[in-house]
Amino acid sequence: YFSLYGNYTYSFKNRYILSGSVRLDQSNLFGTDPKYRYKPFWSVGGKWRLSEEGFFNSSVVNNMALRVSYGINGNISNTYGPFNMAEFTLPYNLKSPALKISTPAINDLRWEKTATTNAGLDLGFFNNRISLSLDYYIKQTKDLLALGMADPTQGFSSLMYNEANIDNKGIEIGVNTVNIQAKKFNWSTRITFNHNKNMVTRVYRDEFYVSTPYYAAGIRNFEGMPANSFYIYTYAGLNEEGYPMITTGNGDELVLVPGFNEEVIDQIDARDLHNGGTSVPVYSGSVINNLTYGPFGLSFMFVGSGGHVLLKDSYNGTGGIYLNPAYVHADAAKGWKQPGDEAHTGIPDVRELYVYQPNILLYSTKNVIPGDFIRLRELIFTYTIPQQALKKTFIKGARFNLRGNNLFLLTRNRQGIDPESHGLGARHDRPQGSLGHRAARRGDRHRANRTVGRRPTC
Repeated sequence: YFSLYGNYTYSFKNRYILSGSVRLDQSNLFGTDPKYRYKPFWSVGGKWRLSEEGFFNSSVVNNMALRVSYGINGNISNTYGPFNMAEFTLPYNLKSPALKISTPAINDLRWEKTATTNAGLDLGFFNNRISLSLDYYIKQTKDLLALGMADPTQGFSSLMYNEANIDNKGIEIGVNTVNIQAKKFNWSTRITFNHNKNMVTRVYRDEFYVSTPYYAAGIRNFEGMPANSFYIYTYAGLNEEGYPMITTGNGDELVLVPGFNEEVIDQIDARDLHNGGTSVPVYSGSVINNLTYGPFGLSFMFVGSGGHVLLKDSYNGTGGIYLNPAYVHADAAKGWKQPGDEAHTGIPDVRELYVYQPNILLYSTKNVIPGDFIRLRELIFTYTIPQQALKKTFIKGARFNLRGNNLFLLTRNRQGIDPESHGLGARHDRPQGSLGHRAARRGDRHRANRTVGRRPTC
């Protein structure tokens, strides 16, 4: 791997600023074909500080600047190379050592390239008591690197490929305010907001699940649709026998009869699936407040995101837990038991044997929930000992802090699922806390830091 890069900046009268960079990367991680090894990346940007112009005169706006930039950068996969990589092994069914291919050669991997166009506006009001930053961007990614289904003859189920092209468009907003600035009391706020939408503009390879709809359910990237979207079935509840049903693309109800019923898969059609929403937040934001009063300080941060969906954990059918006891989700207790139960439960009869059916239920409207949330990420209380009280000690300065994390959570879903901890084996992100102090001795050139405390296990 070899790189050359350079940067430049030119400023004229502190009003017009031009900057840029260029980088040349050469890597043999990309196949044996030299045309895939070399790729120059570059960017150029300009800034016009209107508030420095002679014609600009405002008692309210003290700073105004326009920004624009365009650049191309890239990404590589350092997992694969142009040659097969093998490791020593002792197979149990052979009497001699052998070599096992751990990383196969992929000769046609290319750079993942992203072209970014950005336009921004910076504003300052009332001597920067209020500052505002607005950005609009367009990111166009080509030859996106992602894991895809591999040719079975290669001996791997999935490998890295240049899978698709994706476009992203969005806005970023940042606001800083000095709300109160007094001798003893100060209060400042930082607000951020991001909104992004993307679209898969091209898919290079015809994956196996395109021709076999049963395997298409899940998080997929299909051309003309948002990236990382859930493709799901429409759950139609239970019939009078406790068997789950889905609504097909033509409006009929398909009963997922228990047992080894391959006929169920044969009846699944690509039109039975629909886009249930993206798994990636569409918008996110944060609010940070910092307050000080004399030696006391208080800081708290709220964060949130939304516009996306989650796949909740639930009971979707197993191989008959009455016959073969197993660990299952607590929803199994709500399973269908007798005719009439289908009116108030959507959980299948746990006594039945399900083979193919659970995967269909898993990726259905039965389990898709909104991922929107607002959380009190952090709360910090500090106390700084006045220097006058430390005059007769060897300590130059000391500060104590009390910190709490994840103290409050508000979610759009009603199942009590924490969207940030979902999939980590926990329903809620446990509140955390710590106690600490920071002190520096007189004469020290560097500040000494030490933190002590414990985190509750509540």
